Amino acid sequence: MNAIDAISEAITRECNSGVTQQALAERAGLTKGHINRIINGHASVGGLAVNTLIRLFPQLDAVITESLLNGSPAGDNIQ
Repeated sequence: MNAIDAISEAITRECNSGVTQQALAERAGLTKGHINRIINGHASVGGLAVNTLIRLFPQLDAVITESLLNGSPAGDNIQ
């Protein structure tokens, strides 16, 4: 699984766990429609800015920062 697929699945899991699409959209600075298109496979997260992804998943900030400090690509730590 590549990072784009993993992020799309994580967004879907967030919504399935009870987080509303509107709440995710507000957290990321996106529209609810954009979140809906990601969940339904009609839009990709590949074009989202890194800071948008960090707003969606604040825990990514620590992963990216740790990876940069250790000199390894951030994608190596995304599960």
